[in-house]
Amino acid sequence: MTQDSKKPTQPQKTAKSSGGRVLRIGIIQSGKVLEERIVREKNTITVGSSKTNTFSFSDEQSPKTWALFEYTGGAYTLVFDEKMSGKITIDDNSLTLSNVRTQSLAEKSGDRFKYKLDEQSRGTIKLSDTTTIMFQFKDNVPVAAGPVLPASAKSGWLKSIEPFFTGALAGSFLVHALMTVIVFTVDPPPPPSAEDARKFIAKLSKVEIPEEEPEPVEEE
Repeated sequence: MTQDSKKPTQPQKTAKSSGGRVLRIGIIQSGKVLEERIVREKNTITVGSSKTNTFSFSDEQSPKTWALFEYTGGAYTLVFDEKMSGKITIDDNSLTLSNVRTQSLAEKSGDRFKYKLDEQSRGTIKLSDTTTIMFQFKDNVPVAAGPVLPASAKSGWLKSIEPFFTGALAGSFLVHALMTVIVFTVDPPPPPSAEDARKFIAKLSKVEIPEEEPEPVEEE
């Protein structure tokens, strides 16, 4: 076995944006913004009615799948045909797709024209009477990561409960709830009579109060 055969095979990597500028693309249909998105992964961008496209939309006049922005050699290439119209702006210089075709600024491949874009390009491509694609390059600003919870929080809130404190709190709650039920459900005692009040006052003052003798009944 040779030395070269011992070397591990390097896995293939997908093309992802690691810096520079990325494409911002908007889909306009009948004057309304259907979708707008920043494509950070630097791959070929397809449009059309197929669900597998990068941008999918319903339009009978548009192709089912069209590789509008081909990504090759570290750059994007605009791919269009004679049916499409639009305008491209590079460094404040504007060109229509018709100019690009007639001035042989694009590479012709069959019925398609390919025009290489730089990271200052922007423009609009009219796919049909109802669908227009708008594009421009934007700085690739990293997406801020969300807050990371500590391990104790991830393990669940039940595990962080103190048993003693929770038991005392629950007991206090039950006692107060029971007292509230008693107050609102038990009838209050009847008010004391005058005789009960007199005896209670005498008991407090420790004064013996003789019992009243019944009045004699006069005999006829």
